[in-house]
Amino acid sequence: SVVIKTFIPDASRAWKTSAPDLIKSLSEGMARGTITANLPNPAGSVSTGPDREKLMRFVSGGTITATMDRMKTATLNVADFGFYPGIDPIDLNITKSDATMMLGGHPTEPPQIHPDKTRILEYAANGLAYGALAAAKFNGNILSIDIPALAEKIGAGAAKAAVEFMADMPLGQEANSNHHLFTYEIVKSIASGASLGSIMVSSSHKPWKIEKLPEHVAERVAYGVASASTEGNLIKQWPNDKKADVAL
Repeated sequence: SVVIKTFIPDASRAWKTSAPDLIKSLSEGMARGTITANLPNPAGSVSTGPDREKLMRFVSGGTITATMDRMKTATLNVADFGFYPGIDPIDLNITKSDATMMLGGHPTEPPQIHPDKTRILEYAANGLAYGALAAAKFNGNILSIDIPALAEKIGAGAAKAAVEFMADMPLGQEANSNHHLFTYEIVKSIASGASLGSIMVSSSHKPWKIEKLPEHVAERVAYGVASASTEGNLIKQWPNDKKADVAL
């Protein structure tokens, strides 16, 4: 996404603002634009409108890919707030702490990656879900029965893009180094962000609440994230048999 690459991290640094907050606003705006855009029906289509659910899956995937690319290529700057670039493989048999990956924890417990490392991805997914469902609620151009499917596409697009991105990351020099733990944290953050964004909108709209949409969107987001992660990890054949590098 050109929008993400334009603003993260340069604009967040210049404006002295939180990168997660900025990306949440950007992704929400892109989602609202996708849902409200005056789009023509596809050629030969007999539907009453364009497949906005499918479009949102593409937008979600592009947003997450662009964000992770910034995490991969940018360097840490003293002006950063909530943006922690750098993606390195980890051998948990050797490494118990890593500043770049924000790996640490209690010495007697398995090391963990600090949630702030992937917060920007959580907020991106949250903005996508919140923006899309809020726009659908306001415009009424998506039937309530289709709202859970919309939420699922958002979670699925984001999760699949993340897993595919990580599967292409180099493994490093150590024989047992991999991206298992970081990929797990990414998928967890995306699931949290997309679920919370979807539930916040659906639970605040009384007609949707009566139809129990909050429960339905939560279930469909979980399904979308899990199925897309599995698809990206197990079905697609990666070069050098790297698919086993991605842990769910």
